[in-house]
Amino acid sequence: MSTLQPANPSQECLVIFLRPKLGLARSQPWPLSQIMVNGEVYEPVSDEWSGFYDWLRGGDGQLLGLRWWPFDYVEFVLEHVKHLSFARVGDKQELEIYFSERMREVDQHKSCDQDFLYDQVFRSPSGQFALAISTDNLNDTDLAALRTADAEWVSLQ
Repeated sequence: MSTLQPANPSQECLVIFLRPKLGLARSQPWPLSQIMVNGEVYEPVSDEWSGFYDWLRGGDGQLLGLRWWPFDYVEFVLEHVKHLSFARVGDKQELEIYFSERMREVDQHKSCDQDFLYDQVFRSPSGQFALAISTDNLNDTDLAALRTADAEWVSLQ
Protein backbone atom coordinates (compact mmCIF):
# COMPACT_ATOMS: atom_id res chain seq x y z
CA MET A 1 0.00 0.00 0.00
CA SER A 2 1.28 3.45 -0.86
CA THR A 3 2.43 5.56 2.07
CA LEU A 4 1.75 8.77 0.14
CA GLN A 5 -1.18 10.86 1.29
CA PRO A 6 -3.68 12.25 -1.22
CA ALA A 7 -2.78 15.73 -2.44
CA ASN A 8 -6.42 16.83 -2.42
CA PRO A 9 -8.97 14.16 -1.57
CA SER A 10 -11.52 15.60 -3.99
CA GLN A 11 -12.97 12.47 -5.57
CA GLU A 12 -11.39 13.48 -8.88
CA CYS A 13 -10.77 10.74 -11.39
CA LEU A 14 -8.66 10.13 -14.44
CA VAL A 15 -10.52 8.88 -17.51
CA ILE A 16 -8.36 6.71 -19.76
CA PHE A 17 -9.65 6.30 -23.31
CA LEU A 18 -8.50 2.97 -24.77
CA ARG A 19 -8.10 3.89 -28.42
CA PRO A 20 -5.15 3.92 -30.86
CA LYS A 21 -3.75 7.15 -29.38
CA LEU A 22 -3.95 7.15 -25.59
CA GLY A 23 -6.59 9.63 -24.50
CA LEU A 24 -6.79 11.10 -21.00
CA ALA A 25 -9.22 13.42 -19.26
CA ARG A 26 -9.67 14.67 -15.72
CA SER A 27 -13.17 14.54 -14.33
CA GLN A 28 -14.88 14.93 -11.01
CA PRO A 29 -16.67 13.92 -8.94
CA TRP A 30 -16.83 10.16 -8.99
CA PRO A 31 -18.75 7.98 -9.38
CA LEU A 32 -19.51 9.04 -12.94
CA SER A 33 -22.93 8.26 -14.38
CA GLN A 34 -21.70 8.68 -17.97
CA ILE A 35 -18.93 10.30 -20.01
CA MET A 36 -19.54 12.44 -23.08
CA VAL A 37 -16.82 13.20 -25.66
CA ASN A 38 -17.48 14.86 -29.02
CA GLY A 39 -21.20 14.13 -28.69
CA GLU A 40 -20.65 10.41 -28.02
CA VAL A 41 -21.92 9.10 -24.70
CA TYR A 42 -19.99 6.40 -22.85
CA GLU A 43 -22.16 4.44 -20.42
CA PRO A 44 -20.88 2.30 -17.51
CA VAL A 45 -20.89 -1.42 -18.27
CA SER A 46 -21.94 -2.07 -14.66
CA ASP A 47 -22.83 -0.27 -11.45
CA GLU A 48 -19.96 -2.06 -9.71
CA TRP A 49 -16.28 -1.28 -9.48
CA SER A 50 -14.28 -3.33 -11.94
CA GLY A 51 -11.14 -4.54 -10.17
CA PHE A 52 -8.15 -3.02 -8.45
CA TYR A 53 -5.13 -1.14 -9.68
CA ASP A 54 -1.53 -0.19 -9.04
CA TRP A 55 0.15 3.00 -10.17
CA LEU A 56 3.28 2.05 -12.14
CA ARG A 57 6.38 3.93 -11.01
CA GLY A 58 10.00 4.17 -12.03
CA GLY A 59 12.96 3.65 -9.69
CA ASP A 60 12.87 7.39 -9.00
CA GLY A 61 9.21 7.09 -7.90
CA GLN A 62 7.88 8.97 -10.95
CA LEU A 63 4.43 7.93 -12.12
CA LEU A 64 4.74 6.02 -15.43
CA GLY A 65 1.38 4.32 -15.82
CA LEU A 66 -1.31 2.11 -14.37
CA ARG A 67 -1.70 -1.64 -13.84
CA TRP A 68 -5.36 -2.74 -13.67
CA TRP A 69 -6.48 -6.16 -12.49
CA PRO A 70 -10.02 -6.50 -13.91
CA PHE A 71 -12.73 -8.65 -12.43
CA ASP A 72 -14.02 -11.48 -14.64
CA TYR A 73 -17.06 -9.59 -15.89
CA VAL A 74 -14.90 -6.89 -17.58
CA GLU A 75 -12.03 -9.04 -18.87
CA PHE A 76 -13.39 -8.50 -22.40
CA VAL A 77 -11.55 -5.15 -22.30
CA LEU A 78 -8.24 -7.05 -22.40
CA GLU A 79 -8.98 -8.32 -25.89
CA HIS A 80 -9.82 -4.80 -27.04
CA VAL A 81 -6.44 -3.34 -25.95
CA LYS A 82 -4.03 -6.03 -27.16
CA HIS A 83 -3.14 -4.04 -30.30
CA LEU A 84 -2.58 -0.68 -28.54
CA SER A 85 1.06 0.45 -28.38
CA PHE A 86 0.72 1.99 -24.90
CA ALA A 87 -0.91 -1.12 -23.37
CA ARG A 88 0.29 -4.56 -22.37
CA VAL A 89 -1.78 -7.52 -21.19
CA GLY A 90 0.19 -9.70 -18.78
CA ASP A 91 0.18 -13.43 -18.09
CA LYS A 92 -2.10 -12.97 -15.07
CA GLN A 93 -4.74 -11.09 -17.10
CA GLU A 94 -3.62 -7.68 -15.87
CA LEU A 95 -3.58 -4.63 -18.11
CA GLU A 96 -0.67 -2.20 -17.99
CA ILE A 97 -1.23 1.25 -19.48
CA TYR A 98 1.87 3.40 -19.95
CA PHE A 99 1.68 7.19 -19.78
CA SER A 100 5.38 7.50 -20.58
CA GLU A 101 7.90 6.12 -23.05
CA ARG A 102 9.82 4.94 -19.98
CA MET A 103 7.68 1.76 -19.85
CA ARG A 104 10.71 -0.52 -19.51
CA GLU A 105 11.81 1.38 -16.40
CA VAL A 106 8.93 0.28 -14.14
CA ASP A 107 10.12 -0.65 -10.65
CA GLN A 108 7.76 -3.43 -9.49
CA HIS A 109 8.59 -2.79 -5.82
CA LYS A 110 7.38 0.81 -6.11
CA SER A 111 4.32 -0.18 -8.15
CA CYS A 112 2.17 -2.04 -5.64
CA ASP A 113 -0.46 0.42 -4.37
CA GLN A 114 -3.38 -2.00 -4.78
CA ASP A 115 -5.86 0.85 -4.87
CA PHE A 116 -9.55 0.23 -5.27
CA LEU A 117 -11.24 3.53 -4.43
CA TYR A 118 -13.00 3.85 -7.77
CA ASP A 119 -12.50 2.15 -11.11
CA GLN A 120 -15.25 1.73 -13.64
CA VAL A 121 -15.38 0.65 -17.29
CA PHE A 122 -17.39 2.66 -19.80
CA ARG A 123 -18.44 1.73 -23.34
CA SER A 124 -19.59 3.95 -26.21
CA PRO A 125 -22.21 2.95 -28.81
CA SER A 126 -19.37 2.71 -31.36
CA GLY A 127 -17.62 0.06 -29.21
CA GLN A 128 -14.91 2.25 -27.69
CA PHE A 129 -13.90 1.81 -24.06
CA ALA A 130 -12.78 4.12 -21.28
CA LEU A 131 -11.60 3.36 -17.76
CA ALA A 132 -12.28 5.88 -14.99
CA ILE A 133 -9.86 5.68 -12.04
CA SER A 134 -9.77 7.63 -8.78
CA THR A 135 -6.72 9.84 -8.36
CA ASP A 136 -7.41 10.54 -4.68
CA ASN A 137 -4.27 8.69 -3.55
CA LEU A 138 -1.94 10.53 -5.92
CA ASN A 139 0.17 13.39 -4.60
CA ASP A 140 1.01 16.69 -6.34
CA THR A 141 4.15 15.24 -7.97
CA ASP A 142 2.12 12.34 -9.42
CA LEU A 143 -0.53 14.71 -10.76
CA ALA A 144 2.20 16.85 -12.36
CA ALA A 145 3.63 13.72 -14.03
CA LEU A 146 0.18 12.94 -15.44
CA ARG A 147 0.09 16.35 -17.12
CA THR A 148 3.24 15.42 -19.08
CA ALA A 149 1.84 12.07 -20.25
CA ASP A 150 2.35 11.04 -23.87
CA ALA A 151 -1.38 11.29 -24.55
CA GLU A 152 -4.10 13.34 -26.14
CA TRP A 153 -5.93 15.29 -23.45
CA VAL A 154 -9.64 15.04 -24.13
CA SER A 155 -12.27 17.62 -23.20
CA LEU A 156 -15.32 16.10 -21.56
CA GLN A 157 -18.71 17.64 -22.22
